[in-house]
Amino acid sequence: MVISNLLPLPRRRLLARQDRTAKWAIVVAVYTLGLACLWLGSRQYVAGGRSGLERRVASIQAEKSGVESAIAGLREKSARVQASLATARSIADHPDWSVLLSLIATIRGSDIEVDRIALGPKKIEAKPASGKSAKGVWVRISGLGKDHQAIAQFALRLEGAGLFERVALSDARKSASEPEGLVGFEIEAQIDESPGAAK
Repeated sequence: MVISNLLPLPRRRLLARQDRTAKWAIVVAVYTLGLACLWLGSRQYVAGGRSGLERRVASIQAEKSGVESAIAGLREKSARVQASLATARSIADHPDWSVLLSLIATIRGSDIEVDRIALGPKKIEAKPASGKSAKGVWVRISGLGKDHQAIAQFALRLEGAGLFERVALSDARKSASEPEGLVGFEIEAQIDESPGAAK
């Protein structure tokens, strides 16, 4: 059987060209679709990696904030401890004068009224006369007494307490400023620090 194409040659060429154009259009469309899919996939991958990196950075920043907060808390606690230690040292370096005040209140008696007690460091002599320590404090007690005898008895009780190295009645006189029947007085005493006492 003989098949012959009765279409003119220009028409056959046009059809063949249209057929090739259609095939190339399909190939280009498939290639374009493939490129689009590849581009979208790569974009999603990059976006996913970037979000993961951002989450990691946020996590590190949160950990850093937590560590900085802990360090600030430790610094504050350290400052409080240092302040407590400084207070403890300052208290430990000073005698408990409440013992002295309690002693004076106990031995003063009902006929003596103490209105002022002053303390101060003893002046250090260049060369102490005896072998005793030159360190110590002076105590000055002033107030009102019933009479001169009551004041003298109070001075003797202070001397007999065994705490003071020296007790001296420096002033006991009645003046116009004192209440009626009372005598003003001032007693000076001295407490020496023993050579073996802790500083």
